[in-house]
Order: sequence, then C-alpha cells, then structure tokens
Amino acid sequence: MKNKKAQAVLIGVIIISTIILTIGISMTMLNLSMLKISKNNTNAASIYINTDGCAEESLIRQSRNNGYLGETLIVDATTCIITVTGTDNARTININASIQNYTRQLQIDVILSPFQISNWNDKT
Repeated sequence: MKNKKAQAVLIGVIIISTIILTIGISMTMLNLSMLKISKNNTNAASIYINTDGCAEESLIRQSRNNGYLGETLIVDATTCIITVTGTDNARTININASIQNYTRQLQIDVILSPFQISNWNDKT
C-alpha cells in the first residue's frame, strides 16, 4: 500500500514540476520577446533623434562655411553620411542615417544668403 502511495506522490511531483517548468520557460520567452520589442523601440526613437542632430550639425556647418561638402558623423550608435550638392546660392543636404537595421533619409534644401531652409523632406 505504501509503495502505491509513494508512486502516486512521485507522479504528482513530476506532473507539478513539469507544469512549473513549462510556465517558467513560457515566462522567459515572453520576457525575451518584450526585451526585443523594447530594443526595437529604442532604436527607432534613437535614429529619429540622432538624424535630426546630424541635420542640425550639417546646417550649422553649412551656414559657417559655404564650401562645406558633407562628412560622416557618428551620434551615439547612429552613423550619418552627409552629402552636400548645389551651386551658387542654393545647396541640397542629403543625410543617410543608420543604426542596426534602421535607416532614415533626410533631404534639406537651403538658401545660403540670407541663410534659410527652403525645404525639409523626410524621405523614409
């Protein structure tokens, strides 16, 4: 009789342990998914903010130096490739920014004298 009771208890413990293990694994997988979503949201916000920072820096440099042709800037983990084209009194500043799998492209048209932005286009 004791042997059958012990077997029943052992089977019960195994079943309960399996259930607890399954719940634990499910919670871990859910937490990993939430962490990935959070990282993606952070990258999306970062590229937006950092690209605007690169744009502001390129505008400052263009306003101080009409011969500014662009450069590569790194803001936090975002890489911005800035190219400037145009002649006479008008310039077009193209910014291609990337962080991991996220990209953003801006095109800014400026008039040099008096310095002003004539167009700001988010191409992404």
